[in-house]
Amino acid sequence: MILGGGDPATETTEIIDLSVDNPAWQWSDSMSQPRIQMNAVILPNGNVLALGGSAYNEDVTTASLTADLFDPGTGTFSSAGAGAYPRLYHSVALLLPDATVWVAGGNPTRGTYEQHMEIYSPAYLFTTDADGNTIPATQPTITSVTPPQGIGYGGSFQVQTPNAADIASVVLVRPGSVTHAFDMDQRLVGLSFTAGDGLLNVNGPANGNIAPPGYYMLFILNKAGVPSVATFVQVSPAPTARAPAGMTADSASESAVGGLFGPGGVDRSPGSKGT
Repeated sequence: MILGGGDPATETTEIIDLSVDNPAWQWSDSMSQPRIQMNAVILPNGNVLALGGSAYNEDVTTASLTADLFDPGTGTFSSAGAGAYPRLYHSVALLLPDATVWVAGGNPTRGTYEQHMEIYSPAYLFTTDADGNTIPATQPTITSVTPPQGIGYGGSFQVQTPNAADIASVVLVRPGSVTHAFDMDQRLVGLSFTAGDGLLNVNGPANGNIAPPGYYMLFILNKAGVPSVATFVQVSPAPTARAPAGMTADSASESAVGGLFGPGGVDRSPGSKGT
């Protein structure tokens, strides 16, 4: 998927399906605003968050503070909130292990830089109580992953969770590596599984074409579409190393859920091409 770009920018998007015999770019739904130097982030539920950028390059007067959420199931965008700070050239947006999105940087004018950071909390992290009040949703929990040394190709592994009966999907998400409004390594891999007593028996990716070797965030999502806090796992033909200590994001989830921003968001930005 490619989004925006150009100067003046376009709001258009295009998608190419590389799994078909004759891949070709197809027009998709348009964003709410034109964006150059934007960012786009794949979320654990497969939706794509598009945010930031401006209609004219490095022009804060045409900055887009609003965000759009692309649903690949319907092929359409919907509104996803608004942020406080313009995110132009040299900005970044990264999916965090607690399923929020960290947004930072940007230079509104050449030689000046935006120092504020924002956390976007997607709508899947919220629900309503009996009185209709918005409250944080309860996230499913990953207790451990077996074998602990990592995930091989074509095999299986187990995810221990007290929420096994309520889990609807298991996904691997490649950690972001954004530069100049482009993340060439964004990837979400859905995994098949069966639920047992307090655990999920999960089938690993078939090969390195599906999931190149390296570290991934492992999310489980419940039937309401609420993701867990991710556990970092290594995918490799012969995994031997555990994820670096402290990479389960307990501290990140503590500060972000129910944090400063409301359901559906606030945060913002960057711009140009996408996922």
